[in-house]
Amino acid sequence: MGVSRVRKNDMTKWHHPHINFVTAHRKAQPKPSRRGRKIFFGLLLSIAAAATAYAGVLFVGFYSVKFHLTDVPGVIDEQSQEYNSLAKSLFNVPIELLHLPSADTKEDTTKKLLAAMDACQLRVVQVRYPKNAERIASAAAAGAEHATLAKMAFAIRLRDTDSTFRGALDRCTTDPAVIPPTTLTTINENVFPWARREEWSVAESAFRKDASVIQTAGTVTGVEARMIVATGFVEQMRLYFTQREVYEKFFRPLRVLGNATQFAWGVMAIKETAAIDVEDHLRNPRSVFYLGADREHALDFTSDNIPKERFARLTDEKNHLFSYLYGGFELAQYRAQWKRANFPIDDRPEILATLYNIGFGKSKPNANPQVGGSTIHIADVDYTFGALAFEFYYSGEMLDVFPYSVPSS
Repeated sequence: MGVSRVRKNDMTKWHHPHINFVTAHRKAQPKPSRRGRKIFFGLLLSIAAAATAYAGVLFVGFYSVKFHLTDVPGVIDEQSQEYNSLAKSLFNVPIELLHLPSADTKEDTTKKLLAAMDACQLRVVQVRYPKNAERIASAAAAGAEHATLAKMAFAIRLRDTDSTFRGALDRCTTDPAVIPPTTLTTINENVFPWARREEWSVAESAFRKDASVIQTAGTVTGVEARMIVATGFVEQMRLYFTQREVYEKFFRPLRVLGNATQFAWGVMAIKETAAIDVEDHLRNPRSVFYLGADREHALDFTSDNIPKERFARLTDEKNHLFSYLYGGFELAQYRAQWKRANFPIDDRPEILATLYNIGFGKSKPNANPQVGGSTIHIADVDYTFGALAFEFYYSGEMLDVFPYSVPSS
């Protein structure tokens, strides 16, 4: 038997010379460790998960905005009825005062009595809040009418619950010649808490930078520039106090307005659905929000990619004109709707701002509109959107840049 046999157990020890070379070469190649493979695949899974999550956020965000799931439930301001009562009583003069011996007509007598009431309330405010009295005096000197001056005093009244102070203001409506009580104490600070905050000084500086652009938007939309600022002011205060880290690192040192780019866009925080509604109402003569043929093309696009151009318009950090235009047109459209229904709200910033906050779908003209909207928490004080806009509008802040409208004589 000349052929040697190799036992089965010894086969693993025998190698063909060529196979031996290949095997040796393979063994020489570095192989990733089991731990390294785990890390590598772990990174891949993490990246895939992050991408999926981001896509999910965009998906949810888009449809949440589309179907209004991101809307903050509005509340009715606890003093809403007081705003309506004031609006309805602004030109009420006690009948007995009109019967005073006078050679004037009833209309002239009424005007003089209203002016006397304004002067009386100013005297009371001068004793209580000298700083705020300066703003009322400035507005009066610039020709502000009775309705404006009375609301400026009313805004201060809402912030101070002192019975002596409120009683003195009330007395002016029945006895305009009354002298402020000697028991009325003086407070040498601004009555409005937000006006004493650093955040307001930042917003004020930024709005001053945008003054000419805001005036342009006011002219184009037909809405008073001060009303546009009042709405933008609330949006900025909300942004400053909810995004504190961004405020500290960016808004405060640069003294700029927050430019939203997520669920709401631009310095006026306009949602995409609201922007589309504004555009549609401008072009639709059958809409109750229609402003007329001269405004139909005010927001026409210049490219075929409308969504991209709309986003670029509203989030432009160097020029906020389109933000103010969209905001101004939305306010103008609410005014048009309510005027058509014979419930004009042109002089009701608290109602216009509330509607701006709650949206077109909830704008239902009526004789007793409610002040409210989202709750804004600023430095331990809660405001409703509409009430805070009213407070800024009638605070007298920035009158040198955004004065009150004065009727032409």
